[in-house]
Amino acid sequence: MKMHENELLMIQPNDNVAVALKALSKGSECSVGGKNIILKDDIPAAHKVALTEIGKDENVIKYGLPIGHAISPIHMGEHVHIHNMTTNLEGLLEYQYHPEPDLWKNFIPQEEAYFDGYLREDGRAGTRNEIWIVPTVGCVNQTAKILAERAAKKYAGRVDGVQALIHNAGCSQLGDDMLMTQKLLKGLINNPNAGAVLVVSLGCENNCLEYFKPVLGDVNPARVKFLVTQDHKDEYEEGMKLLDELAEYAGVPVWNGLTNEYHPTQMLADLLTIEEQFGHLEGIRLTYMGDARYNMGNSLMIACSKMGMHFTACAPKEYFPNKELVALCEEYAKTSGGSITLTEDVKEGTKDADVLYTDVWVSMGEPDEVWKERIEALSPYQINKAAMDNAKDTAVFMHCLPAFHDLKTKIGKEIYEKYGLTEMEVTDEVFEKYADVVFREAENRMHTIKAVMYVTLPR
Repeated sequence: MKMHENELLMIQPNDNVAVALKALSKGSECSVGGKNIILKDDIPAAHKVALTEIGKDENVIKYGLPIGHAISPIHMGEHVHIHNMTTNLEGLLEYQYHPEPDLWKNFIPQEEAYFDGYLREDGRAGTRNEIWIVPTVGCVNQTAKILAERAAKKYAGRVDGVQALIHNAGCSQLGDDMLMTQKLLKGLINNPNAGAVLVVSLGCENNCLEYFKPVLGDVNPARVKFLVTQDHKDEYEEGMKLLDELAEYAGVPVWNGLTNEYHPTQMLADLLTIEEQFGHLEGIRLTYMGDARYNMGNSLMIACSKMGMHFTACAPKEYFPNKELVALCEEYAKTSGGSITLTEDVKEGTKDADVLYTDVWVSMGEPDEVWKERIEALSPYQINKAAMDNAKDTAVFMHCLPAFHDLKTKIGKEIYEKYGLTEMEVTDEVFEKYADVVFREAENRMHTIKAVMYVTLPR
């Protein structure tokens, strides 16, 4: 019998029902919540199946809460629906509203209330930072859409998006009807989710700029710009010029704090720590041990090659950085005076090193199945006393944290229970000896991030 995995969703650990992510047939065996369930009924997609025996009048638990109770015994693997469960609600419910105006004031002190957003010059805040293209009339909808498509590609990463807010009004409207359209457009233009706005007019519509601007009122000319398409031979060229100015105004810096491929903010902290330790960067020999294919191995190789340092990736061949990136870093090293070395030999890789560096063997988001493979492949590349003794007498150990060197963490305990390991990428002996360097490295993350924010945010 085939085992069906990831086809039942258990929302909370204490739920006694799961949801079928697709239609499942009677007799199928499914795995969910550490249990194997043989289905006693056909289960339609999005319907519930019992994970345990549920007695008559017992609660059916979903989302960690009772959603009703069984009207008859329900066996594990059976379909749970209106034929065997009902609501816990009884009788006639009468609703009355009794407002408590001071409730929220006492819930959280006003001075502590905040959210991540974009503070605008009028004191309001948005949750998005987009460029909006707002037509005054439906006749220029297509122009607005084409400009938005071009701008979205050009300014990707600088703003959260570029939107054309098209409509079919503004042409032959009169009186209160046109005034309502103008007020709606004014509300859009002043919305705090718009970091900048391009207002696009045809030029001959009833809602032309001559009549729309008095309703709109004063706006920041750096944030809101106007395009009359009939006034320009190439309205798209002129529109992109205006959008360039708006993108410059609305754009905010995007910092790569961490991706699967690169970790540039960690590099700033690492380079600062190394310079603090040795007084210089040029000529320093840094050996990275472990899985050198991802963000830390890649970024250390780039940083070292640009700073005139000698970088060594000490790992199994299949865990080396990709060839294209190695070639690029070798070119950097030619200019800086650094070098790039890839080796599977621990003695060769650690000999005369100034810095031995490692990271956890399994990255964030990777499945649990890779732990066994990584442990088997990378165990010879653990940083231990022998590795440190083979480096220079003045060598230090560095780690971007968290480190699995003891059983004081949740994951550390799990690894011990599964694989019997009390330490992994670094021994506890080495970690504790160089803890002052590692924790100074972690503190430097905070300082270097502050520095990046200071030099990139507008002042």
